Amino acid sequence: MKYGAIYTTYGLVFGPMNAFASQLTDRRVRQLFWCLFSPQLAQVNNTASFSLTLNPDLEHWFLALEQDSQPLYRYLEQRNHRLLGSYFECLWQFFFEFNPDWQLLAHNVQVIENKRTLGELDILASHQQTGATHLELAVKFYLQHPLHDGSLSRHWLGPQCRDRLDIKLGRLNDKQFPFLRHPAAMNTLMERQLPVPNQQNLALKGYLFHQWKNPFTLPLEVNKQCLMGQWLHQSNIKQLVKGHEKWLVIEKPQWLGAVISSSAPQNPLLSASQAASTVQQHFLQSLHRHALMLVKMQNKNGGFIESERFLIVKDDWPSS
Repeated sequence: MKYGAIYTTYGLVFGPMNAFASQLTDRRVRQLFWCLFSPQLAQVNNTASFSLTLNPDLEHWFLALEQDSQPLYRYLEQRNHRLLGSYFECLWQFFFEFNPDWQLLAHNVQVIENKRTLGELDILASHQQTGATHLELAVKFYLQHPLHDGSLSRHWLGPQCRDRLDIKLGRLNDKQFPFLRHPAAMNTLMERQLPVPNQQNLALKGYLFHQWKNPFTLPLEVNKQCLMGQWLHQSNIKQLVKGHEKWLVIEKPQWLGAVISSSAPQNPLLSASQAASTVQQHFLQSLHRHALMLVKMQNKNGGFIESERFLIVKDDWPSS
């Protein structure tokens, strides 16, 4: 399926849940909602995507958490979530532990044999109706390689070029999901008195970024409703911001979910010239010059909310 250069996906839009999501003003509650209900990024063979139904009970649970988010904040403060992936996992763990329909049986279950770690099971959870589930979690941000049209999963690279979409999907297919049936994994479950899950699911969330102003094709494995942005080199920043006066640079973990200006008070809105200067200074002064997430903000009901997002990389990307 081919898309034109202007194709973007507004970060908060994930189907009919948008109207409900707009009621959630607490930043971390919104991020939890995004983790659960944003579109799946891609599929793997013979493994279903994890899916929840936003029923009245779950809506009530989220609204109660919105009114009193301290349990969520305390839970996160007690855990190591410095990295974006760890934060993503902690949000999922909180949901399974505190939602009344689920029981968190275990998380990050390490399987060790002869003092060697063979692998890990991300989540074991049990639902009162469907039983035990093994869930693998991942949040990823991949950029279209500028020399390819994007039609193959190997055309999509991580910002630091150490990861690729095809590598991640291959690892899930060939190692992570089959690993549950490894004898050492089965022994670990037995030793910890954990049930053998009767199903396995994947929660692979995130964004794909196609090259700015260029057409692209999505791989067959990718969900055609996945969230998307655009990427561009730092030298194009003035062209990008020209004509729009409200921008926001966001750091992790704000990459999870749509941004509203009140949810990121530590990040002031920037004019076009300020946004260009901020990006240029980052790539001049930063030692590692990591990619910057730049969000285009639009006025809505007297505030500002995300409309598009752009990942800015240094000019030698991806050769670096």
